[in-house]
Amino acid sequence: TEGDPGELLIRRIEANAERVDMSGSGLGLLTLMSDYNARLAWVFSQPDDNNLVCLEVFASLPIAPTYN
Repeated sequence: TEGDPGELLIRRIEANAERVDMSGSGLGLLTLMSDYNARLAWVFSQPDDNNLVCLEVFASLPIAPTYN
């Protein structure tokens, strides 16, 4: 979440263009931040019986009120 989201998005797109093994673009959260001015939050759970940690990601978007 540090840095300008627009600049980070461009760097990620450029890095993806150089990659051969595309296991994921990594553009989703950066697009939300850059294009929609989203604020992000993370919540980590305690490890379960299998020692796995659940990660929840939340995006908060500003929405202008609409009037009819």
